[in-house]
Amino acid sequence: MLKKRTILSVASILCVCLLVGGYFVSRSISSKIAVSSVSELKPDVPDAPDRELIDPSEKVLLSDERLFMASRLAPPCLEAYAWMAKQPKVSNFCIIEGKIVYQEEWEHPMFEDAETNEAMHEKYGVGMTTIDMVYTLDLEHVWYGDIPESQQQMQFFIGGEEDTMITKPEVGEHVLMFLYMEGERYTSLDVEHAIFTVNDDGTLYSFSNEEALYQYDGQPVQNLVDDFYRIFDETEATPYFDSSGYIDE
Repeated sequence: MLKKRTILSVASILCVCLLVGGYFVSRSISSKIAVSSVSELKPDVPDAPDRELIDPSEKVLLSDERLFMASRLAPPCLEAYAWMAKQPKVSNFCIIEGKIVYQEEWEHPMFEDAETNEAMHEKYGVGMTTIDMVYTLDLEHVWYGDIPESQQQMQFFIGGEEDTMITKPEVGEHVLMFLYMEGERYTSLDVEHAIFTVNDDGTLYSFSNEEALYQYDGQPVQNLVDDFYRIFDETEATPYFDSSGYIDE
């Protein structure tokens, strides 16, 4: 009888050990599967190819220059951007650098005010919605602005679908951008003119076809940043613009 009880006790202990061991093994396997699933779901974002320097006259912008240029205080240039950075109405102005990791279409009402949007819809009988592109960027450097150091990503939008209205960067592209807050989202300060690609060797490629900005093509990022800060320090909050649209020095 004693021998039988001993055998049963040993068997019970072995069963408990097997159950406990099985539990931890299953936890380990489940953990590995979970990690594997997360890794598989995370998209692999390749680096976009470098943009080759071209003759500025060959830079064709999707934005309608006649429309945008007609209402400018000044042509696209760092002087204008430094002035805009000091204006209270230009909310959350910043200069950021990072890699674009995701993009998606954003369909939204054409007018933020719901009553206006509905009134326009009734008047013209068409849907008052528009489509823009929203980008997610892995932040690498904040050259100017009040973005928290702990923030690792940010989103911004650029008007129009992928191939309309404004020339747009690609997913995987390393960019330097001048942004400001429009509504609740960041957007380009000055259509394509405020967008630069940063190539693998650390040199810039401006999307702009304005000399004041494409002069930085092939130059290091630091050159542009240093010039901006120098101009920012020299620029008054309310400079005078002459009738031609240029800053009167």
